[in-house]
Amino acid sequence: CGAQQPSNQVAIFNTYFISLLRKDPTKLLGRSINPLQTKYSLIPVNQEDVHWFLVALCNMRLLLDATLSEDTSQRPFIAILDSMNKDVQPQVIKPILVYLETLAEGSSQISNIRTIEVIIAKVPQQKNGFDCGIFLLYFAEIFLSDPEYYCTILQKSTDANT
Repeated sequence: CGAQQPSNQVAIFNTYFISLLRKDPTKLLGRSINPLQTKYSLIPVNQEDVHWFLVALCNMRLLLDATLSEDTSQRPFIAILDSMNKDVQPQVIKPILVYLETLAEGSSQISNIRTIEVIIAKVPQQKNGFDCGIFLLYFAEIFLSDPEYYCTILQKSTDANT
Protein backbone atom coordinates (compact mmCIF):
# COMPACT_ATOMS: atom_id res chain seq x y z
CA CYS A 1 0.00 0.00 0.00
CA GLY A 2 2.81 2.36 -0.85
CA ALA A 3 2.54 5.98 -1.71
CA GLN A 4 4.26 7.93 -4.41
CA GLN A 5 6.18 10.99 -3.34
CA PRO A 6 6.64 13.55 -6.12
CA SER A 7 8.33 15.90 -3.67
CA ASN A 8 9.22 15.94 -0.02
CA GLN A 9 6.03 17.89 0.64
CA VAL A 10 3.39 15.75 -1.08
CA ALA A 11 2.40 12.12 -0.64
CA ILE A 12 -0.06 10.44 -2.99
CA PHE A 13 -1.58 7.27 -1.60
CA ASN A 14 -2.75 4.47 -3.85
CA THR A 15 -6.37 3.58 -4.43
CA TYR A 16 -6.30 0.64 -2.01
CA PHE A 17 -5.23 2.71 0.98
CA ILE A 18 -8.73 3.46 2.32
CA SER A 19 -10.01 -0.10 1.91
CA LEU A 20 -6.95 -1.44 3.75
CA LEU A 21 -7.32 1.29 6.34
CA ARG A 22 -10.92 0.31 7.04
CA LYS A 23 -9.90 -3.30 7.65
CA ASP A 24 -7.00 -2.72 10.05
CA PRO A 25 -5.11 0.58 10.26
CA THR A 26 -2.32 -0.99 12.32
CA LYS A 27 -1.33 -3.20 9.38
CA LEU A 28 -0.42 -0.08 7.39
CA LEU A 29 2.08 1.20 9.92
CA GLY A 30 5.53 1.33 8.40
CA ARG A 31 4.22 0.20 4.99
CA SER A 32 3.45 3.58 3.52
CA ILE A 33 4.39 7.23 3.74
CA ASN A 34 3.60 8.81 7.07
CA PRO A 35 1.19 11.70 6.38
CA LEU A 36 2.42 13.35 9.59
CA GLN A 37 5.79 13.80 7.89
CA THR A 38 4.52 15.49 4.74
CA LYS A 39 2.84 18.82 4.30
CA TYR A 40 0.17 17.47 1.93
CA SER A 41 -1.28 14.03 1.25
CA LEU A 42 -3.81 13.06 -1.40
CA ILE A 43 -5.96 9.98 -0.95
CA PRO A 44 -8.13 8.79 -3.86
CA VAL A 45 -11.20 7.06 -2.47
CA ASN A 46 -13.49 4.56 -4.15
CA GLN A 47 -16.74 4.34 -2.21
CA GLU A 48 -18.50 1.00 -2.49
CA ASP A 49 -17.08 0.40 -5.99
CA VAL A 50 -19.47 3.05 -7.29
CA HIS A 51 -18.09 6.53 -6.66
CA TRP A 52 -14.63 8.15 -6.66
CA PHE A 53 -13.61 11.28 -4.75
CA LEU A 54 -10.45 12.84 -3.34
CA VAL A 55 -9.38 13.47 0.25
CA ALA A 56 -6.63 16.03 0.86
CA LEU A 57 -4.72 16.09 4.14
CA CYS A 58 -3.21 19.55 4.56
CA ASN A 59 -0.52 20.65 7.01
CA MET A 60 -0.58 17.32 8.88
CA ARG A 61 3.06 17.53 9.91
CA LEU A 62 2.11 20.54 12.02
CA LEU A 63 0.10 18.22 14.25
CA LEU A 64 3.31 17.12 15.92
CA ASP A 65 4.47 20.70 16.41
CA ALA A 66 4.01 21.75 20.03
CA THR A 67 3.77 25.37 18.93
CA LEU A 68 0.77 25.25 16.61
CA SER A 69 0.41 28.62 14.97
CA GLU A 70 -2.54 30.84 15.72
CA ASP A 71 -2.49 31.63 12.00
CA THR A 72 -5.48 29.66 10.72
CA SER A 73 -3.90 29.28 7.28
CA GLN A 74 -1.29 27.06 8.92
CA ARG A 75 -3.71 24.77 10.74
CA PRO A 76 -3.96 21.07 9.85
CA PHE A 77 -7.24 20.07 8.17
CA ILE A 78 -8.83 17.44 5.97
CA ALA A 79 -10.65 18.45 2.78
CA ILE A 80 -13.08 16.24 0.90
CA LEU A 81 -13.31 17.04 -2.80
CA ASP A 82 -16.40 15.24 -4.00
CA SER A 83 -18.07 15.94 -7.34
CA MET A 84 -21.37 14.52 -6.05
CA ASN A 85 -21.29 15.84 -2.46
CA LYS A 86 -22.18 12.44 -1.06
CA ASP A 87 -22.28 11.98 2.71
CA VAL A 88 -18.86 10.34 3.09
CA GLN A 89 -17.56 11.65 6.37
CA PRO A 90 -18.35 8.75 8.71
CA GLN A 91 -17.12 5.99 6.40
CA VAL A 92 -13.92 7.74 5.31
CA ILE A 93 -12.89 10.35 7.86
CA LYS A 94 -13.13 8.17 10.94
CA PRO A 95 -10.59 5.56 9.70
CA ILE A 96 -8.25 8.35 8.59
CA LEU A 97 -8.42 9.99 12.03
CA VAL A 98 -7.83 6.63 13.74
CA TYR A 99 -4.81 6.07 11.49
CA LEU A 100 -3.41 9.53 12.25
CA GLU A 101 -3.91 8.92 15.98
CA THR A 102 -2.13 5.57 15.69
CA LEU A 103 0.80 7.23 13.89
CA ALA A 104 0.99 9.94 16.54
CA GLU A 105 0.85 7.59 19.52
CA GLY A 106 3.45 8.55 22.06
CA SER A 107 3.37 12.17 20.94
CA SER A 108 2.14 14.80 23.34
CA GLN A 109 0.23 16.34 20.41
CA ILE A 110 -2.20 13.44 19.88
CA SER A 111 -5.04 15.63 21.15
CA ASN A 112 -4.51 17.90 18.11
CA ILE A 113 -5.63 15.05 15.85
CA ARG A 114 -8.97 14.81 17.57
CA THR A 115 -9.68 18.44 16.71
CA ILE A 116 -8.77 18.39 13.02
CA GLU A 117 -11.22 20.40 10.97
CA VAL A 118 -12.95 18.51 8.17
CA ILE A 119 -14.01 20.59 5.18
CA ILE A 120 -16.40 19.57 2.45
CA ALA A 121 -14.88 21.57 -0.38
CA LYS A 122 -17.02 23.58 -2.75
CA VAL A 123 -15.98 22.04 -6.05
CA PRO A 124 -17.58 21.65 -9.49
CA GLN A 125 -20.28 18.99 -9.49
CA GLN A 126 -20.73 16.30 -12.09
CA LYS A 127 -23.98 16.23 -14.01
CA ASN A 128 -24.13 12.47 -14.51
CA GLY A 129 -23.42 9.26 -12.64
CA PHE A 130 -20.19 8.23 -14.30
CA ASP A 131 -17.66 11.10 -14.47
CA CYS A 132 -16.48 10.98 -10.84
CA GLY A 133 -13.09 9.46 -11.76
CA ILE A 134 -12.42 12.28 -14.23
CA PHE A 135 -13.33 14.82 -11.55
CA LEU A 136 -11.01 13.12 -9.03
CA LEU A 137 -8.11 13.33 -11.49
CA TYR A 138 -8.93 16.95 -12.27
CA PHE A 139 -9.07 17.89 -8.57
CA ALA A 140 -5.72 16.15 -7.97
CA GLU A 141 -4.10 17.87 -10.97
CA ILE A 142 -5.31 21.31 -9.89
CA PHE A 143 -4.30 20.75 -6.26
CA LEU A 144 -0.82 19.54 -7.23
CA SER A 145 -0.26 22.55 -9.49
CA ASP A 146 0.00 24.76 -6.37
CA PRO A 147 -0.75 22.88 -3.11
CA GLU A 148 -0.04 25.87 -0.88
CA TYR A 149 -2.51 28.07 -2.73
CA TYR A 150 -5.25 25.46 -2.93
CA CYS A 151 -4.89 24.50 0.74
CA THR A 152 -5.43 28.15 1.60
CA ILE A 153 -8.47 28.33 -0.67
CA LEU A 154 -9.89 25.06 0.68
CA GLN A 155 -9.39 26.09 4.27
CA LYS A 156 -11.33 29.29 3.65
CA SER A 157 -14.02 26.91 2.35
CA THR A 158 -14.59 28.98 -0.74
CA ASP A 159 -14.87 27.90 -4.32
CA ALA A 160 -11.40 26.85 -5.45
CA ASN A 161 -12.15 28.13 -8.97
CA THR A 162 -11.58 24.65 -10.34
